[in-house]
Amino acid sequence: MICLILSLSWALIVETPAEDAPQRPAPELERLAFMVGVWDTTASYRSTPDAPIFEGRSVETVRWSPNKQFLISDQRALTPDGWKNQLVITIWNPVKKEYKLVDLISTGEVVEATMLIEGNIRKILFYSPFEDRFIRNEVTVEWVSDVEYQFRSECTDRERTWVFCEGISKKRKQSP
Repeated sequence: MICLILSLSWALIVETPAEDAPQRPAPELERLAFMVGVWDTTASYRSTPDAPIFEGRSVETVRWSPNKQFLISDQRALTPDGWKNQLVITIWNPVKKEYKLVDLISTGEVVEATMLIEGNIRKILFYSPFEDRFIRNEVTVEWVSDVEYQFRSECTDRERTWVFCEGISKKRKQSP
């Protein structure tokens, strides 16, 4: 009996992967590795088609999860509604062959998005809850380089489309 227990224990030890073993992200997710770092953003916002333009800014810190299966973006932004905190978790869905983004907002709201990449252009699509309906949001991100990108977000609500925000993000230089 003791031999059986020792054998089972040994089998569990041998077959269990080491928790500290470094893992590699999916190749599709690894192609986003250059995003790791701190980004400063300036943007012009228009929360509704008739609202005045608001000049906002944000800081985004992007890092890998410990197992490198998730890219995590911790964001703090000055928006037309004041300062907001949110986390955006990016994963690769190998079944659907698309990126999935989960946006966790400090108010408890959770928004899911899909992202497609073609060359240096990313298209992100999601629907935000607003009162009794959902507003369609399409964000186009154009990478100028590995340290700078421009973006434009268009919203559609009740058959009206407007530019919700547009701006530029620049990666901070790392100190030596």
